[in-house]
Amino acid sequence: MLWLKVKGPAGWKQVPTSFGVGEEKRATDLLAKVRDRLLAGEELGGLLGPVTVRTWAKRWLETRKGLVENEKSDGGALRLHVLQHIGDMELGEVRPRHVASMVRQ
Repeated sequence: MLWLKVKGPAGWKQVPTSFGVGEEKRATDLLAKVRDRLLAGEELGGLLGPVTVRTWAKRWLETRKGLVENEKSDGGALRLHVLQHIGDMELGEVRPRHVASMVRQ
């Protein structure tokens, strides 16, 4: 698997790609897109692949800092009750039945 390392306004980021050895050209093209978005101060969104519940939760927790008395309790609840069940699902694929199953478990 090939990884990207790019420096944006917030510092260095390393992220895995879905490309393997022999696909360096495609990875270089993706690197250019990522770099342009980071330099423009934009979110990477789904550029590096589908957004999972886990990746969304990480971003969401960052927005909670300073807004609630103890954002760690949000993180604990997510880690213990949500991410272990549906954390690796693509965010757009989560349906009420998945949430209901998670609550039942």
